Amino acid sequence: MKVREFYRWLDEIRQPILDVLEGIHRAKRYSPRAFSKITKCVPPPLSRFETFTVWDGEIQTSLFAAPIFFRAARQHALHAEKLVSSAHSNSELVEKLDEIYQERAIAIIMCSACLEAFINTVGLEHYPNIWDHLEKLRMEDKYKVFLELKGKGNLFKTDQLPYQFLNQLKNSRNSLMHFKIGYHKVKKSGKSVVTRTEYHDMPRQLVRDLPDHLQQLIKELCQENGIPVPKWLTPRPELGWLT
Repeated sequence: MKVREFYRWLDEIRQPILDVLEGIHRAKRYSPRAFSKITKCVPPPLSRFETFTVWDGEIQTSLFAAPIFFRAARQHALHAEKLVSSAHSNSELVEKLDEIYQERAIAIIMCSACLEAFINTVGLEHYPNIWDHLEKLRMEDKYKVFLELKGKGNLFKTDQLPYQFLNQLKNSRNSLMHFKIGYHKVKKSGKSVVTRTEYHDMPRQLVRDLPDHLQQLIKELCQENGIPVPKWLTPRPELGWLT
């Protein structure tokens, strides 16, 4: 009897809703306006970084920026290291320094852009109710918030990898994007000296390890938030992603 009473009460609530929905269905069905499921144009060419859908007869596309930045960061980091490794003397290295720094700078900026884009995507998809309040935070602060939301804020230690890399990336990116004219002391390294560009702004080791640490940061962010690791994070030789 209790079950019957419950379903009677439930029907009283559902029936008016169903009546309204049926009215909407009938109105659309007999409307002179046609809702064709066939597009009126040829679908545009899409890259591997785009997807599309059809809504009310119109083609709509969506771009995924993070994999574009990831691919660029990886390619330029690898190219920068190849240039350094191919120099057999200081004179050869000097001739390549301009291109080396150019490649390192692009790798650093693209790495930062990739991580920022991915963090924003995760935030918007999985935390839409609070993301408006978090989107303007610094990249490293947003990353830490994700961990804290899962009760794992204690994992964020800037003196340990991969979070140490996140801090190094921020410093290098800021030194490039907020560049201030001025002179800085060189550092002694054995019998040689190195410039601030080499030891602070665009260190060789930072850029050389950049692809691996970027992958690790994204993987950990996915794992701690219980979301799938994106397929584009794994380089694919058949598509030229290794060079």
